[in-house]
Amino acid sequence: MGTDKEIKPRINKSLVQLDLDELIVLPSLKALDLKEWLWQGLVVKEDLFREKVEAHDWKQYQDADVSIDCSEDAIIPTWAYMLVAAKASEYALNIYKGNLLDAKTKQMLAALESFDFSQYQDARIVLKGCASVTEEVFMAFVMQARPYAKSILFGELCSTVPVYKK
Repeated sequence: MGTDKEIKPRINKSLVQLDLDELIVLPSLKALDLKEWLWQGLVVKEDLFREKVEAHDWKQYQDADVSIDCSEDAIIPTWAYMLVAAKASEYALNIYKGNLLDAKTKQMLAALESFDFSQYQDARIVLKGCASVTEEVFMAFVMQARPYAKSILFGELCSTVPVYKK
């Protein structure tokens, strides 16, 4: 009972597995913690703060995104963030207020806004669950991919959870 037919695995070319960490290419993200610029580690003293801003090496943020935050439980006046942003903007691509996770989330949301989802027209998308992104980014991806995708699943190819089906 010999046959010359080759056995070929059936591959569904419309199934696309995506890892949001790899899909969305982001500029480098650097943190700037204002705690070192506080007087006695507690408050912003204008003269001292301005000296710290002037003495800081701003070139290290060249072509990077910057996350500005204060890890101390201190009240930072709005003008202080504005002063830091004015200096950082000479070198940085974007400036975010908050910790690194907040900033990465904002970076990814901004990238998704300009992402071309039409390339996934009628595709079945599997979003890898091990990505280091927040739930907010996953939700934004679903909102923006839904008009194009045939279905969206979450997890790994061997074990997925259906999220959306057209």
